[in-house]
Amino acid sequence: GETIKLLNTEGNDTLVLGANPRPRNGFGFRLNREKAVTAASHLRIELDISKKSYCKASVTDLKARGKNAQINGDTLETGKSRAVFANDMITIGQSVIKIKPLG
Repeated sequence: GETIKLLNTEGNDTLVLGANPRPRNGFGFRLNREKAVTAASHLRIELDISKKSYCKASVTDLKARGKNAQINGDTLETGKSRAVFANDMITIGQSVIKIKPLG
């Protein structure tokens, strides 16, 4: 697996994942093996860091086609956002993203 660190000293950061992600702000990460089940920009993860030790994260399913993302096995509806916490697992097709605590 790969590690993607989202930690911006400005107080927030955004990551868009998909077959060919094109974020308006933040950065993108391509899920190469998931073209059959992911849209170009499928999922957005946003971090809001209010203090060094506190971080709020949310996930939004942006998909236009394919399967919806899941958080800990629960389906995330298209266009909906949900808070995620340390050790939550986000699944898109066969790709799994684990949210890790700061530190």
